[in-house]
Parts: sequence; C-alpha cells; structure tokens
Amino acid sequence: MIRRFVGCILAIAAALAPASPAAAEPPAAQATTAKPTPAQVTAAGDLWKRGREAVKAEDWPKALELLRESQRLDPTPGTLFNIANCEEHVGQIAGALQHFQQVILALKAHDSRIAVAREHAAALATRVPRLVVDLAPGSPPFARVRLGDDDVPLGRELPLDPGPRTLTVSAPGRPDRAVDLTLAEGDQRHVTVEVGAEAKALAPAPVVAAPPPAPPRSPVNVRLAAGIGLGALGVVGLGVGAVTGALALGRKNDLEAACPVKSACTSAGVDAAGAGSTLATGSTIAFALGAAAVAGGLALVLTSRGGKGDTPKASAVLAPAGAGLAIRGAF
Repeated sequence: MIRRFVGCILAIAAALAPASPAAAEPPAAQATTAKPTPAQVTAAGDLWKRGREAVKAEDWPKALELLRESQRLDPTPGTLFNIANCEEHVGQIAGALQHFQQVILALKAHDSRIAVAREHAAALATRVPRLVVDLAPGSPPFARVRLGDDDVPLGRELPLDPGPRTLTVSAPGRPDRAVDLTLAEGDQRHVTVEVGAEAKALAPAPVVAAPPPAPPRSPVNVRLAAGIGLGALGVVGLGVGAVTGALALGRKNDLEAACPVKSACTSAGVDAAGAGSTLATGSTIAFALGAAAVAGGLALVLTSRGGKGDTPKASAVLAPAGAGLAIRGAF
C-alpha cells in the first residue's frame, strides 16, 4: 500500500517538474501509476540489487541502466534517489537535479535522505547550464526550434547537461538551419536564432540573339571576265599584226633593193614582193581582228557594272594605211 502511494507521489512530482528536452529521463526511468504485478515487483527488486552492486563497484553506467529498469517496473523514491546519484556521476547533471528534487517531494519529512538530496540539488543547481531560446523578430509563422526530436519552448529557461548541442530551426518553405553551441557548467545562455534563408528565384536564362546572316556572295561578273579575256586575245592579235607588218616592211625594202626599176626585177625581187604581199595581208587581218577583240573586250569591261548613259561602242577601222580602233559613247 505504501509503495503504491509513493509511486503516485513520484508521478505527480514528475508531472509538475519543469520539462526539458535534454533533462527528461528515458522511458526506463519514468514511473508508472499502474499497479505493478507481483512478478514485476520481484524483477524490480532483483534489478535494484544488481544496480546497487554496480554502484559499489563504481560502474555508474551499468548501475544507471539497471536502476532505471527497476524504476520502470516498480517505481520507488529510494530507486529514484540512486538513479539521481548515478546520473550525477556520469555527467547527466540536469536529470540528476530534476530527480533529486522529485525525491525531496516524495520522501517523508523525517527521512534522512531528504537532507542528502537537498545538498546534492543545491550543488547541482549552480552547475547545471541554463538556456533560453527565442526566434529572431520577423520570423515567418509556424517556425519552430528543436533539440533532437523535441520542440524547444521559446522564451523559457531550460536546464541542460553541459556539452555540445545542436538546435534545428525550421519553417514551412524554408531550409532547416542548424545552430551549434557548447554549454559549460554554470552557463546562463540566451540565444536568438533565425530561420533558413528564403530560396531565391532562379534568374531566366539570357536570350542569345541569332547571329546575323552572312552577306550573299557576289556572283561572278561574267561580262567582266569575258571582256578581259577578249581584250587579252585582241592584244595578242595586235602583236601578231605588228610582227607581220614589220616583216612585210622588211620584204618591201628587199624588193626596192632588188628591183630599183620595176621593169627589170630579179627573181629574188619577185620572191620578196610575193612574200611581202602575203605578210602585209596577214598583218592587216591580224590588226583588224586584234583591234576588234580589244574593242569588244573594252566594251564588255566598261559595261560590266551597268553604268548609266549610252553604252560605249567600239569598232575596228580599216584604212589603206593600216587598221585602227574607234570607241564611241559616254563614260
């Protein structure tokens, strides 16, 4: 009967104690208001004995594990007192402070363990770090701060164990932001955290203008090419006419030398006269064709760009004394 009454007192004390994400005792150490079965009471007693043996051996982690399981099965203030003692030794001073305070409420006034629990609680109260967390002004709605898997109540002082801690700040539509901090014994910290930066909209890709079309290639000027070719052929013809004309002149001189009197001409003079006549005829033809070709080529060159005005006209002129080139028109 007394054990059930003490278990209820411990449960009420745990409910009234300030909550802390890091200081809350694990499920194995939490008291239950359900009446333990005889088998649970027996198992809890065996675990308590093994835990006390680990305490004597100063194997604090093992003792803590055994005593927490014993408390889960059959909660008593004596087991909770030993749990607090183990937590203090392994550095979980926030949980130890909370449990010593619960023991003080659960024990009877004349119990000698109250004085010990108060002494430990007073010493731990100066060692336990305290942290107050707030969100930065202007934070978006529904922003929250977590320590591990637990939400951190904003603006409230939280007793925590010393050591490194990571706060996670989250808000809808924002990336999570991690805030790392390290708490030393006796720290009194007040931190203001901000949510993650709002994602920036991606800038549109720059529009690349299409390169200007390549200028059309100029068509080959057929008329110009033909004019140059025809003119070159005409120059060759004029050259041939000049050469044959010179040879014809030479034959004329030979004729005059061999036949000073036409009625008395030697055979050499006759041959020279025939050759000279042939060369003169060839020279005239060559001059005429060359001049015509040059004239035609020049006309094609001059009209290859489509000039304004009358189209120049070129013509070869044959005269008894030789051949010539006449060009008429506006340039």
